[in-house]
Order: sequence, then C-alpha cells, then structure tokens
Amino acid sequence: RSDHLYIAYTRNLPNPYEPSVYLMKLDKDANILRDDTVYVNSSWAAYPGDIAIDQKQRLHLVWMTTAPGWEIYYAMLDTAGNFLVDTMKIVCKPPSGGAEYPRIAIDDSNLARVCWDDARGTSWDVYYKWQLWDPEVSGGSNQSQTQFIFPSSASRLELKLSEETKIEIFDVMGRKLIKTTAHPPLFIWSPPIPSGIYFIKLDQRIYPFVLVR
Repeated sequence: RSDHLYIAYTRNLPNPYEPSVYLMKLDKDANILRDDTVYVNSSWAAYPGDIAIDQKQRLHLVWMTTAPGWEIYYAMLDTAGNFLVDTMKIVCKPPSGGAEYPRIAIDDSNLARVCWDDARGTSWDVYYKWQLWDPEVSGGSNQSQTQFIFPSSASRLELKLSEETKIEIFDVMGRKLIKTTAHPPLFIWSPPIPSGIYFIKLDQRIYPFVLVR
C-alpha cells in the first residue's frame, strides 16, 4: 500500500557457514530500507524460494532446505519483518524424495497456496498444499500462531481451536458422519472408518481431509 517492494532471497555466508533466508525492502525509488536475515540455521542449507503478500499486508515466504532432507518450509511476517507465524515444515506425508523450488500464491480469502517439484517413487511430479484457514493475529506482531494448518494425510484429525466451533464431517457421498460443537483448545477425531477423503465443515467453511489407516 506504500509502494514498497519486498524481495526474499537466500545466501550462504562463509566464516561461519550460515545458509540464510533474507528479506529486502525497497521504496518506489529502489532505495534499500532494510536487508537482513529472517531465518538462519547453520545445519540446513537454504535455497531459493518464493514470497507473496496478502490483502492484510502480510508477507508469506516459502523456501527449500537440504538437511535433514529436501523439504519445504514456510513463515509469515509483517512488513517490518516480525514473525506472525513461526517457521514450519509443510511437506509431510507421504515421505518426500526431494522437495524443490516452491512457489506460493494468495487467494481472495488471504489463504496460502503452495506448489513444488518433488521426487517420490520413480519420477518428479508437482505437488500442492493449501492453507485451511487464516490465522488471525492479535495481541502484537511477535506472537506466533499455532492454528495454521496445511492438510496432510493422517490417521486422525486434530484441530487446535481458539473459540467454540461448530463442526460437521461428511464422506465423499455427502453422508454426515458427525455434527458437534467443539471447545478449545483441541478437537480430535479418530473414527473406526476406512481410509479415504472426507470433508470438514467448520462453521460455514468446508475443507478436505485425507484419512489413512
């Protein structure tokens, strides 16, 4: 909104060797307003990622690492570089054979969409994950949020709740399996039903869930 430009990039600094993710901020005349590290881990090599900004002026960053394996990481910051969602791994199940070159975009609901190259099995394919809901940040920009979820295959559903929430779960035929009102801090659903795709309705929004037995 202030005509600023944000650039996320990676750089490996020698002496000591520190693979890092950097955030550069420029004004509309290309003057550098900041250029410093937002992520450092000397045991993980960081490689080029991607950045997007949502309508609430929050920066969404993704990048890849090479240790302990090739994985994709995510963080959300404000435009001053303060963490709103701490660094988290978003490549989970099935096991990755090598996740590379992530790209991120933000939809009209301020939810993150991420895709990347991944070697699983005998070939390289494009994989995709999406954010289930917007982690509303309150109480200051330095508070990390724990409700940010990229859905993965799992043997049970766990939802971290900040308020009373109406929950309904359906199978792919539209049959309602459960209807309840859940209370903070945690809702766990571990039903004796087959593996498959199910749909979770939280208040008025619906999200897919992959159950694996």
